[in-house]
Amino acid sequence: NQDYMQRALRGEIDTYHLEKRYLHRDGHVVWGHLSGSLVRDDDGAPRYFISQIQDITERKAAEANLAAADQRTRQVLESITDGFLALDQSWRIIDVNPALERMLGRERDELLGEVVCQGSFPVVSASLFAALSEAMSERRPVSAEGHYPRRKVSRCFSETSPSGSVQTWS
Repeated sequence: NQDYMQRALRGEIDTYHLEKRYLHRDGHVVWGHLSGSLVRDDDGAPRYFISQIQDITERKAAEANLAAADQRTRQVLESITDGFLALDQSWRIIDVNPALERMLGRERDELLGEVVCQGSFPVVSASLFAALSEAMSERRPVSAEGHYPRRKVSRCFSETSPSGSVQTWS
């Protein structure tokens, strides 16, 4: 906070925002979003600071809970033997698990960002592409079968969300 105030006094910034952790007198942590502005007179000389602190403790707790849930989900996806991938609404791969890497014989880095379209991705046959298109457009789970040249992929389940489509092969 002091650094921001000094920068404002030197004229480098007009306002500043930061998240700050406070210790309540009874011992628990309170998170605040601090906003500060330097008020200057007509000649531009510093007069005083105006600051506002908004309690963001609940938001910080929600962020921590979400991060923990993401970590648990990541651990599950890393440990399952079914191949998993997630697509965004443009059919780009945004996540894969190690099982899918092994199934396809390709590394995560080369799969991420690839657009899954009929003919450009080896697992996506015309019938599977149609089922995934249905899941994506109607926002509902579907089931379909696909084949991969090195292994028969016996089932494909698609769960959809507002941000895209997720498929699991086993």
